[in-house]
Amino acid sequence: MPTCTSSSTPLIYYIGTGGIYNFDPTLAISSTNPSLNSIVPPSGAEGISVNANLNAASPSPTFYVVDGSIDYEYYNGTVWVNTGFNAGDVNPGGGGGYIFSLVGATGDIWRFDGIANATLITTVSSFNTGGPYDVQGDCAGNFYILRMETTAYLEEYNSSGTLIHSWACSGQTSTSAGGGFAIIGNHVYANNTSGFWDGVITGTNVAFSLVTASGLSNNPEDFGTCPVGASRSLNDTSFYCGMGAGTTLTANGAGPFTWSVVYGPAVITGAGASVTVTASSTSLITVLDSNTNGCGISLDSTLLVVPTATVNAGFPDHLVGCGTFNDLLNGSLTNTIPWLTYNISWSPVATINSGRNTLNPSVSPASNTVYHIVVSTPANEGACSWQDSVLITTVDTSVHAGYSYIVKYGCHGDTVMFTNTTTRALYYKWVFADGSIDTATNPTHIFVNQGIYNVILYSKNPICNDSNTQAINLLHPLHASYTTDKDSICQGGQVAFTNTSITTVRNGISPSYYWSYSDGTSDVTTNTVHTFTEPGLYKVMLAVADFVPCYDTVYHIIEVDSLPYISFTISDSVFCQGKGITFTGNYLNEGNTGLIWSFGDNENTTIFDRNPVDHAYDVPGTFTIKFVSDYRFCPDTSVTKTIQVNAYPTINLGPDTVMCPNAAPITLVDNVNANNAGATWLWSTGETTPSILIKAPGTYYATVTLGGCSASDSVNVLKDCYIDIPNAFTPNGDGINDYFLPRPLLSRGLTSFSMKIFDRWGELLFETTNIDGRGWDGKFNNVLQPQGVYVYMIDVSFYNGVAEHFNGNVTLMH
Repeated sequence: MPTCTSSSTPLIYYIGTGGIYNFDPTLAISSTNPSLNSIVPPSGAEGISVNANLNAASPSPTFYVVDGSIDYEYYNGTVWVNTGFNAGDVNPGGGGGYIFSLVGATGDIWRFDGIANATLITTVSSFNTGGPYDVQGDCAGNFYILRMETTAYLEEYNSSGTLIHSWACSGQTSTSAGGGFAIIGNHVYANNTSGFWDGVITGTNVAFSLVTASGLSNNPEDFGTCPVGASRSLNDTSFYCGMGAGTTLTANGAGPFTWSVVYGPAVITGAGASVTVTASSTSLITVLDSNTNGCGISLDSTLLVVPTATVNAGFPDHLVGCGTFNDLLNGSLTNTIPWLTYNISWSPVATINSGRNTLNPSVSPASNTVYHIVVSTPANEGACSWQDSVLITTVDTSVHAGYSYIVKYGCHGDTVMFTNTTTRALYYKWVFADGSIDTATNPTHIFVNQGIYNVILYSKNPICNDSNTQAINLLHPLHASYTTDKDSICQGGQVAFTNTSITTVRNGISPSYYWSYSDGTSDVTTNTVHTFTEPGLYKVMLAVADFVPCYDTVYHIIEVDSLPYISFTISDSVFCQGKGITFTGNYLNEGNTGLIWSFGDNENTTIFDRNPVDHAYDVPGTFTIKFVSDYRFCPDTSVTKTIQVNAYPTINLGPDTVMCPNAAPITLVDNVNANNAGATWLWSTGETTPSILIKAPGTYYATVTLGGCSASDSVNVLKDCYIDIPNAFTPNGDGINDYFLPRPLLSRGLTSFSMKIFDRWGELLFETTNIDGRGWDGKFNNVLQPQGVYVYMIDVSFYNGVAEHFNGNVTLMH
């Protein structure tokens, strides 16, 4: 059975291969340490805890294990008893009336109170398989978990799962899962896959060292040990500076507590859980927790008296510089304890560059400065404090370069007079940014060109130097310029002049302006409007004067066109339909940009840029002719005239007619206009009457004039009552004179006809009475007759009753 009394040796119990093993961490690992416990665990047991009996009055303390069903079983001194309550997980550890179990994969913590299933009280999410998978309880009902994997820690929680304290771990190999851990006094013992480890709790750290890489024998699966007994509020080692009211030691546990001095000149004041201890040198204090519930153990605390440290801030220093001073302080600290923490702090902070918490800080005093060094130990190491100071003096030999200047402006260069205002300097160099330099104290310099000059003054003494750069604005541009709303106008027009000159105002003096219009007039306003009353080219000048004064002028040409005129003439005074008319324009050609003629009869008959121009009207009527002349500067001008276009008269002399020789005269008359009193006639016979009498065949013409427009007609009077007989013909088939006597062409007015053809021997060769026939084709019995002379006999009658007989010869020619 486990023993947890103040007189017993604290053992680590673990379940491994073959059973429960006892291990004394105060002894070396050997063939007999660890040793097999006589109590055989139940089948499937995985985790083990040493704890006050929560389910029976005795035995107590006893073993608790977690079986294969994740239920708690406890050993009653003879057999294992199943509590019937679920443990939550297989990694138990208890104390203070509880058994806690850890789920390694999640960090879940379960709490068992002996009367019901374990309940989940918190999750330590940072554990996250950090290992070893085990939990340790203490007599106050708190529990501890150890994570040896990065980031490693030992953490203490109260019974509700609230974090109370945390120690960082160092020295261990990062590993997960495996084995278990136990806290005995100020040691933390752990076994995992990387070996068996011994850690010492000091302040806020657990420093691990490897005992054996092979670990404890028989593959430990889980550790169990007596609950952690009484403990100090800070650590197992307390510090005292050897002065003052002393240091307070506090034990956590059920009590009652018995405090005593093991060795050293320590004096304990008070009783109970907290006491006050003073000492003049190192002492060992022990406290006994008499609790019988498995926690009756004693713990020791070492009280260390911290010796007075010797602090030296270093030797005073004297700094000579150029406004900025840098120094390295040489503090020292002696009569110290190597394992004690000494905190160093210098002030004033404002002028410390770096190393404030070292013995040799870098400082930059702006003036004479006393630097203080304070060396102290932490509150958990006695809160001791020692200090010293050192004076650092400074002498400022810095140069402050500066200057002022006065500018005298000119038209062909500006003169600048410089006044040096530098302090503590002996040597000077001026750089004027125009390629020249000077070493005089107060130079005068002429800048030929306008501009902004970054003038640099370099000043120095044997130790320090400085420079001053000023931008000297010598820009006072003068450039005469102006724009116009137009540069070409018509006579009498206005031009607006806008002054765009570039000028500079200095000393409240604004620029002045003078305008000359080249027509004998002028103006002095900034912007102006001028009327040009005469045509011509005008050279307009603007003169500008600035504050110096300097002058500039600019010229522009203004072109003024004459006022235009326009008219046109027409080639006729009488206008007839369809008769061409010539229009001639008269206009100012200077500045003309185009001509437009429109005749008022059709929109599509507009004619551009032609003069003179011809036009004829297709229909009679009243028409307005418009002539437009466009000008580049002057307004477009136009003129219109209206004309009356008369239609041509119609004249009709009737159809062609015939008359017989020696017949009565016939009358030819204008059948359309004979009764129009406004008409006049002219016949081809010279007569001027509406009608005439003709006595002979021929072609007769008549011209009628009405409203100034004339029209003509003609009539053919043909000879009638006759016959024409040719004296030869050529029946060769060429289409010319192939027949003798073709009556439709050779006779007029026939009513009957008879023709006979005889050869010279009197034989009848051809005979016809057909008025519309073609005549003789020179053949007899369809045979062309020989060339020669033949006799014809012709008898005809005319429509006027006259009959005639004709005899004669006709020559047939081949």
